[in-house]
Amino acid sequence: MRHFAVLISKPHLSTHLPMMMALVQSRLQQLRISVLSEQKVLFTPEILRVHYLPHSLFAYESAASHRSHLQPATIRALEARGASTINELIHSRRYLGACEAVSELAITPIALYEAWEAARDQPATQVGYHFKLIETKSGAKCLVSNAYFPYRFGLMERSRDESHAWLLEYPDGFSIFEGRRTLLGELGGSPSTLRGFVAAESNKLRLHVDKFNNGFHLSDTLGSALRETAFWFPEERHLLTSGLKACGIECNSTRATEFLTSHAFAFQCSASQEAVEVRSAYDSLYPADSH
Repeated sequence: MRHFAVLISKPHLSTHLPMMMALVQSRLQQLRISVLSEQKVLFTPEILRVHYLPHSLFAYESAASHRSHLQPATIRALEARGASTINELIHSRRYLGACEAVSELAITPIALYEAWEAARDQPATQVGYHFKLIETKSGAKCLVSNAYFPYRFGLMERSRDESHAWLLEYPDGFSIFEGRRTLLGELGGSPSTLRGFVAAESNKLRLHVDKFNNGFHLSDTLGSALRETAFWFPEERHLLTSGLKACGIECNSTRATEFLTSHAFAFQCSASQEAVEVRSAYDSLYPADSH
């Protein structure tokens, strides 16, 4: 089976979108990557919170609401780092959700983001969660999950500029990882890649470029490719069923869409690299189908 993935231009490229679309087309031809479908998209707050549910939930909800989603290993790591039980950390406000941190530490989203970037300690990570012990300029310290999201989402929510999405099919033997390496690239990488070009030309194009304003997003795992296809290109249902079949899952297109756009799949498997993990998530949601 050939891999497929979703490529999306980010809103800060909107004034240069025609040029960027030509760049994408040229690079796809060079790599012999096919475009199955494409369309204009708009990142509304509602879409951001639905599409990026695990991350946005953990950023926008209180730390207390995270408790039921934390995995045992994550809890143990947080408790070891904080020298307290998870309940004590939450009660004493030494563990905060990102938006709680903005409010309780009385700092701006950009200041929280800068404190997060400056922090090196990462006590635990699980799908949808990323933790750091941050210290603000005033000296306040606390564990925060996904502290970059208020800043990141704010940038996109304030924008009403259109983006563009492409549903790509890779050539035989071309992995999702290879797509990211040769097509997407990194900001400091080769200008023959999309992000490398954006970084190299940012001054000439007067583009603000940083870790999140990096030009393009591209599906980075099997799980995200399936989920993003279901979300952005629901009419391509045959790809969803064939993609799940390759994971050992037999279901109709309605069930495939329901599964891939569910909160449970986002929590369990959107970062999955392996077909067996997708199958495990499906079996846990639909145990009757596994018999």
